[in-house]
Amino acid sequence: MPIKYQFGYILPMPFAGCFHGFWFTAYLILLFRVRKIYKWDDEDFIFYIMYAFIPFATLAVHKAIKEK
Repeated sequence: MPIKYQFGYILPMPFAGCFHGFWFTAYLILLFRVRKIYKWDDEDFIFYIMYAFIPFATLAVHKAIKEK
């Protein structure tokens, strides 16, 4: 985003958007698969979904999974 708005360079934006969208979608799909493996209750699962919308909060999910 700084490249786009501060420098006016928009060429990499479609690629960055596709890259980000792919990994965001992959994270959400994998959450459903991991939920079954770790047998998360609904409350934990909802929090992990909400973490997808907070920058760098997925690192907290990774840490929680490593602890289990």
